[in-house]
Amino acid sequence: MRERHPIPLIIYDGPENSGKTTTKRVVNELINHQSISFERWTGTAFAYGKLYNREPDLAGLSEMDKDIDHNFNVLLVYLFGYPGELKERINTDPNFDTKYDLSIRNYNELIFSFDIWFQNCMIRNKMRFNSSQTEPEDRAVKIRDKLVELRWISQKTV
Repeated sequence: MRERHPIPLIIYDGPENSGKTTTKRVVNELINHQSISFERWTGTAFAYGKLYNREPDLAGLSEMDKDIDHNFNVLLVYLFGYPGELKERINTDPNFDTKYDLSIRNYNELIFSFDIWFQNCMIRNKMRFNSSQTEPEDRAVKIRDKLVELRWISQKTV
């Protein structure tokens, strides 16, 4: 049996402006960059595929989840928020390209699809946060504590 990669891999996924980048930055600072992390995974392919009427390949997405979970110590972090608040964040974000702006109805559909994906995702270790109800620092502490609990990082080094 092949050994897993020893460095934790944290994947952040969720709709636009749900707090992925901010949470990732705060977690990296809190754990002294002891992980590899990136944003967007199979949830994005599934949820946006559904939103734009492109039927996602569920079998292929599940295989990707199983494969990465088999080869790495993966923690999946799903972030979402209240649709009205996500839309407001986009409206006040000077870096956001407004041609991708979504209606409240589309945000509701998107979050519903992300929720279905998260419930069925084949990655074993996962966390879910409503960024409209939690602060980035609180999310980061919970993520750090989960990494320590899984023994993927040492409490001494954080």
